[in-house]
Amino acid sequence: ATELNYFTFFGQIGVVPGVNIRARGDRDVTPNQLLFPDRVNAKLTNVNLLNFGLEVGGGVRYALGENLALSGGLFYRNGFANVYNDGDGDKITLNHLALQVGIFF
Repeated sequence: ATELNYFTFFGQIGVVPGVNIRARGDRDVTPNQLLFPDRVNAKLTNVNLLNFGLEVGGGVRYALGENLALSGGLFYRNGFANVYNDGDGDKITLNHLALQVGIFF
């Protein structure tokens, strides 16, 4: 971290593990599928329990006092693991960009 006046700039890189706690999805339904509602409303059963991703980002902290700081940063997480396997060979990963804001005390 680099400090300039009351500002501290930082960068972050690392591997982030994740555990699936719930899976749900939206499906497009054709009129023919309405004859078989158990297939339309079927639970997602092929969702993997674990996920791993690479997180890269950076931000700034502003000291508000001796033991108090305001923090903000921008982070990108790129998922490694296939999170849904329905046997068709497609790879579905979780990737996202996040804005993190917080107070450290």
